[in-house]
Amino acid sequence: MKKFLSVAIITIALLAAQKASTQTDVWDGTHTTWTNGSGTQSDPYLIENAEQLAHLAFIVNNGTGAGTDHTVGTDTYWKMTVNIDLNGSETFQWTPIGYYNSGYDFYIFGGHFDGDNHTVANLFINTATLQMIGLFGYTDGGSISNVGIISGSVTRQSVQLAVYAGGIAGYSASTISNCYNMGDVSSSSSFAYSNAGGIAGRSWSTISNCYNTGNVSSSSYAGGIAGSSNGAINNCYNTGNVSSSSDNYYSFSGGIAGDSGSTISNCYNTGNVSSSSYAGGIAGGSWSTISNCYNVGSITGDNKYGIAEDTVINSYYLLSCGATQGGIFKTEVFMKTQEFVDLLNATDIVYAMDEAPFINNAYPVFIWQTNGTATVAVINKSDVVSVFPNPANDLLNFSTPAKITNIEIFNIVGQIVYQSKYNDNEIGINISHFKSGSYTVKIYSTNNIITKQFIKN
Repeated sequence: MKKFLSVAIITIALLAAQKASTQTDVWDGTHTTWTNGSGTQSDPYLIENAEQLAHLAFIVNNGTGAGTDHTVGTDTYWKMTVNIDLNGSETFQWTPIGYYNSGYDFYIFGGHFDGDNHTVANLFINTATLQMIGLFGYTDGGSISNVGIISGSVTRQSVQLAVYAGGIAGYSASTISNCYNMGDVSSSSSFAYSNAGGIAGRSWSTISNCYNTGNVSSSSYAGGIAGSSNGAINNCYNTGNVSSSSDNYYSFSGGIAGDSGSTISNCYNTGNVSSSSYAGGIAGGSWSTISNCYNVGSITGDNKYGIAEDTVINSYYLLSCGATQGGIFKTEVFMKTQEFVDLLNATDIVYAMDEAPFINNAYPVFIWQTNGTATVAVINKSDVVSVFPNPANDLLNFSTPAKITNIEIFNIVGQIVYQSKYNDNEIGINISHFKSGSYTVKIYSTNNIITKQFIKN
């Protein structure tokens, strides 16, 4: 009998389309303390503008309230209430939350950070001094969740040091969940330990329900999700190109992890992966089990693996990707069938068919990608409604195998702004007169009632 994942694991919103608020605050380079919340789980400190996010970096990097372990924020909670634009440029850079220089010169973020499905734009870091960079630099304990980096670049260059660069965190021993990165990440070092990952440069804890679309490169370890990982990676995907190259040392590139010492399960990669040494569709180097994964991105390197070199269970790669080992190869035609989806769902039901209009070139996607509120019970194609484009300007389209009988659209404060009856599978609605912002749409069909979100530009 198939083991069903809990609703808590696979019922997640597609973050890019579910922003709790469309208000964006632009950083002016200063920091101010938060004024609401007490820092408890039920009453977190509220980060209501960019300056308050910068204040979190300020108190962590100055060791405010740190114990002998140099950790700030243990058992403390923060939550974002707005989208933030960090206004990044060569002359206006973000200082990561938490850092490590050498010896006892470091401070760690150890709290719980909830982005509440908000976004961070124009995250820009280009440094040759800080070893750990990203929105967060150095974290241990606690958690980071529900935040997306929608633009920017994170770059670390070094001559002799080990370096760690990630979109969400450079060096993380905190759980990271429901996060995504769309910016480019790169790291380089003459020392044989340069790490770059779309989500984390190096991870020591679980990363789940995350994705990366940015390009990732490193001189040692590069991964779409993590450059190197000793924590589990579950239910994640990568579409960005991943590359590693070194003249002096081995280099490892993977669609999910450059190097993995822990399990990777229910993940897929569509980005191109290249390395001067070891390249894998899921992991370039792996000393643990990889299961229920697939890769269709091209693989280039001296050693090419469709999935990974070591233990691979129920995982598949595209016949034409360039690899000749490390998994089970399948044809493109087969990998776009329900039979292939069923193979991937041998243990946990997390994948679904990519129905037209395609979001993954007809290759399998996660259930939560096809229906933002889907649970394990919603796996029939008749229950899937596509809403596109998202964000939308003038015309919002709806497509479903089942007949749509009614559509209701609500603004961010819950007021109904549109309602109409239908009897069709394909519907287009003119929203050019809608105000810019986030909307919720409720679609009534002959089989179900589906709720989704969209953004009006």
